[in-house]
Amino acid sequence: MMHFLIHILIGIFLVLSVRDISPSSNPGVVIDIDGNEYNITQIGDQWWFAQNLGVTRYSNGDSIPLIADSEQWVQGTTGARVVYNFSSEPQQSDGYLYNWFAVNDNRGVCPEGWRIPSDEDWMKLEKYLGMNEDEVPLGGTRGDVENIGGILKDTTMISWELPNQGALNTYNFNASGAGLILYSGIFNGYGKVGAYWTSTLRNTANLFPNRIWMRFVSNHANYIVRVSTFKQNGLSIRCMRD
Repeated sequence: MMHFLIHILIGIFLVLSVRDISPSSNPGVVIDIDGNEYNITQIGDQWWFAQNLGVTRYSNGDSIPLIADSEQWVQGTTGARVVYNFSSEPQQSDGYLYNWFAVNDNRGVCPEGWRIPSDEDWMKLEKYLGMNEDEVPLGGTRGDVENIGGILKDTTMISWELPNQGALNTYNFNASGAGLILYSGIFNGYGKVGAYWTSTLRNTANLFPNRIWMRFVSNHANYIVRVSTFKQNGLSIRCMRD
């Protein structure tokens, strides 16, 4: 009887072991609707993508239109994505640049169980990384002394141009210099800036009805910048766990 029970337990162990190493259940990898795999990283009690989003479809299967020239980008009022300099495919670490209309679409750009981080989510991250409490709610450059930007930046020259100041990548967030595209259709900052959407409108006294809070880090500084930006700009996306 004991021999029989041992065989059952071994069988259960083998089944669970095989199940646990499959991509869909691996706690370190998330797969989007296109089959792209993303490493994830835990920072405090938050879980973040460790790579920029590179999905081409919303979660329901509808395509996120790929824009091929500046004129199309300028005229856009619905969700869209673009590759820096209108290249055919993004570098793996770069992902796509998305406008706000894609970020805010009810069909969802992040995989199930994941979402666009809010301004408050970023503040929580910054506090955990050691930012002075008085700086957290401010706009502009923050966390310079604490090297918040450096803690988040990838250390490789694949992602950044020199000097990549302060880069430590302490928590494997892998912030990369994917640049951005402005509402005017002009690209800027490749290798120099990593720019990320939040899900939060800037509604202070209704003076900024068309602007969204964002974050960016730079190759030449230790800080992380909190500033609002236009919905028509194209930035990178990092998803975080619900």
